[in-house]
Formats: sequence, structure tokens, C-alpha cells
Amino acid sequence: MKLSRVAFLGMGLMGGSLAWALKDEVRSLAAADPDAGTRGLVRSAGWLEKITAHPGEILPGADVIILSAPVGEIIKLIPRLSDWHPGPALVFDIGSTKCDICQRLSTLPPRFDGFGAHPMCGKAVGGFSHADPALFRGATFAFCGLDRTSDRARAFANQLARAVGARPWWVDAVQHDAWVGATSHDAWVGATSHLPYLMAAAQVLVTPEEAEPLMGPGFQSTTRLAGTPRDMMMDVLSTNRSFLLTHLQNIQQRVADMEALIREGKFHELRAMLDEAANRKDRWDKEA
Repeated sequence: MKLSRVAFLGMGLMGGSLAWALKDEVRSLAAADPDAGTRGLVRSAGWLEKITAHPGEILPGADVIILSAPVGEIIKLIPRLSDWHPGPALVFDIGSTKCDICQRLSTLPPRFDGFGAHPMCGKAVGGFSHADPALFRGATFAFCGLDRTSDRARAFANQLARAVGARPWWVDAVQHDAWVGATSHDAWVGATSHLPYLMAAAQVLVTPEEAEPLMGPGFQSTTRLAGTPRDMMMDVLSTNRSFLLTHLQNIQQRVADMEALIREGKFHELRAMLDEAANRKDRWDKEA
């Protein structure tokens, strides 16, 4: 990895954070971003070799291409890589959903060696101005291999994750979008990433504005994700729709169960349900 010339397409929160975390781990860093304000911030940071609006200006000299744009843009960028890069190159994304992206990566010419990736971390705010090289420390870095992914690409992915302080974890793309496997990852990715955003937004929408003086730390912590950039989340929600609908149905059933227990005065059973939730959360926290 120390010899790699890395090009990022997208310098938002995740791309900026990963590039910053890798600046002393690779031979060179360059990036392309369509937003002039973002390019100005990147230039001011001073640790990228080059920042441009045009991918074609940086990709030919890259050994590694990291697609760090929003999911919808990643899907549009993939078919154009073969026009911008003569190859060979290792290419992967860091988008939040994997099935559509991995399918498109599989259609690239054989000179591209690729896989999908998703660092399980982030912030409720976006943009390069919020980039943080420590963002990945202690997080799971999920990787989704293609049928054609080489051993070299897998080794690079594992090395990259460890270089930024994350834990590499390989999972099938369909499983990633539907669920995140066993052991310490006993949760569904839609439930752990996408559903909380919708729940935070719903909590805000059902809270009257007159209650603002009573909005303490509990309200602030449970609604934090409602401020996540909408353009990014719409891409995520639209590309994981089927699994997300399942999660929404499941949580509606849980809420209905709680409502019934409260209505019927069955507080002993409600306590048992809440104890189960608390115990599960405590176990996850200890395993993290």
C-alpha cells in the first residue's frame, strides 16, 4: 500500500476522512470533486497532491481508485471508469449500499480488479469540512468481494482497514444490504444504519414545536441523525428499498406490541420487553 497512487472520486465527509487517514500510508493522493467550494477546502488543507473537477485528469496515473461520492453518483461513475483509465487498477467504493454497486463493478473490463466496501461509521453532518482521520478507528470496515476479486485486492482491503484503525470484515453484498452476519455483528445493516435515520426523522416530525424548551439530551441524542444530508440518504434509501421495508414493518410491529401492553396495563410484560432490549444493547456495547 505504501507504493500505491490513490485517486478519490468525491471529497465529502467519508472520502475526505479516508484520504486524510491514508495520507501517510500511500505514495500519493489525488481527488476529483464537482463542487468548487469543496475543492477550495481541500486545497486549503494542503495534503492532497492534486484536486480537480475532472476525473480524467487524475485517474490515468492512479493504481487505486476509490469511489467516495454519494451512492447514486457512484453508480453513474462506474461505467465511465474505462474511458478515464487505461488500466490496470484496483477499484472500490465506500457507499452505504452494496448490491447495485457491486453488480455494476462486475461489468467493468477485466483490467479493473474491484470489490465493494462500506466503513460502518460516520457523522450526522456531511461535507469535507467535517472530515476526521480518526473516524474509522474501532469501526467495522465491511468488504464485499466480487466473483472476480483477486487475492491481491482482498489483501489490500484488509491492509487498508487496519491502516486506518478499523476491523476488516468480508460479507456477501446481498447479506450486507439485508443483514450483518453473526457474532458481534448480530444486526441488520438496514436496521443499524438506515432505519435509525428514518426513526430520528419521525421522532422530530411527531414532536410539536411548542415542546422545544423541554428538548433535553435524550431528545437530542435520539434525533441527531435527522440532520443527515438528505441527498445522501435518498440515494441510500432508494437502493435498499426492499430490505428497508422489511425493517419498517418489523419496527411497526414492535411499537404495536408496546402500545398494546401499555393500553392493557400489562407493565410486567412491558418491563420484560424493555429488559430484553437493554440486555441486548449492553451485550453489543461490550462486544464493540
